[in-house]
Amino acid sequence: MLELPHVIVAAAMFKTLPAPLALPASLASHFVLDMLPHWNPHVNREITRHGHILPLSQKIIYLDLVLAVFFSLVYSIFFTSGLAGMYTSLSCSLMSVLPDVLQFPYYFAGVKHPLITGLIAFQKKHQFDVAPLPGLLFQAFIILLSLLILYN
Repeated sequence: MLELPHVIVAAAMFKTLPAPLALPASLASHFVLDMLPHWNPHVNREITRHGHILPLSQKIIYLDLVLAVFFSLVYSIFFTSGLAGMYTSLSCSLMSVLPDVLQFPYYFAGVKHPLITGLIAFQKKHQFDVAPLPGLLFQAFIILLSLLILYN
């Protein structure tokens, strides 16, 4: 799943759950969301077939990261109370994307550490990948549902 839906779901968890519970719930939500139908660039497949991540996939990944960071910062600065709320909200966002962030050294720097390759194997076994249109539409639905929770 793209990073943006992960961080928006994490914000909804931050709003609805007590602070100590919101952090592990945000991390767990990453794995739950990845088991739902979605689409994202298949960087592992691209590296296997082409020896590198294709330029379009790189652009999608970078745009998604920028949007996820932007949303996380805006939400935490303008829609939380105090520094503790801001830091907890940002921590929830980080926890929600941590499994993907931990894979960046593998895909972008060629680091083949056993913990990273094990995480990648686990993630690949639990993904529910679908074609781009239905996968992106489902992610849009997840985003809208989470925004309804946030702003109601």
